[in-house]
Amino acid sequence: TPLPGAVLREVDAMTVSIEDANAGGRSLPLALWNWGEQAWEEVDAVNEQAVVRDPARFLGPQNAVQVRLIADEIGGFIRVGRVTVAQAGTY
Repeated sequence: TPLPGAVLREVDAMTVSIEDANAGGRSLPLALWNWGEQAWEEVDAVNEQAVVRDPARFLGPQNAVQVRLIADEIGGFIRVGRVTVAQAGTY
């Protein structure tokens, strides 16, 4: 959830970045919570980054975003240094 002073009125695009992951070159199983469908939706992460052009379905109260990574899907233990969510739009 963004800090109260950083909540955008309208979000046009969103980027989810995964940094310092030890996935060994494998694609990370990244999913975002679809608030309307009440279900996890897999998104493509290219070079450990997912760009979402129409993010409305992934924005909850106060533009909250829920992110899920499942280590079992790539067969092992994943260590992730940082996951960041950047939103672009207007106040």
